[in-house]
Amino acid sequence: MFVDHYLNRSRIIAASQKAMIALDVLPEIEKETKRGRPEKERKNALIAGKSTTRAAQAVGVSPRYVEDAKAIETKAPELAKSVRSGEKTISEAKTRRLSSRKRVLPPVGTLCYA
Repeated sequence: MFVDHYLNRSRIIAASQKAMIALDVLPEIEKETKRGRPEKERKNALIAGKSTTRAAQAVGVSPRYVEDAKAIETKAPELAKSVRSGEKTISEAKTRRLSSRKRVLPPVGTLCYA
């Protein structure tokens, strides 16, 4: 598999970078994953299970880390680039993304009508 080849020939990779690699593999895994209600086992049945879990297992990280990486890539592509390069971790990117969305509350005692 591509993931094994990539991880074996490269230097030590941080878990955040592994999660970003899992995103590269995710579309192929989603093609193989069975959707909908499970049926009885058949010889040609597609593989059952959550795609992010299978991608996480392929690179050796937590499924939640892959889900977080996917959310960062869709909602903050500029942060995803810095995670992929190793400048930031997923935790740092999540904190940065959440801090940029904080709402400013009016001072206590003032009325606010929307």
